[in-house]
Amino acid sequence: MARINSYLSKIGAAGSDIWRRNMQ
Repeated sequence: MARINSYLSKIGAAGSDIWRRNMQ
């Protein structure tokens, strides 16, 4: 999970949007 968090932190808000789409 640490790797995912680091990745999301780097790409920022765009990462959150992508993450939400993957979760749905």
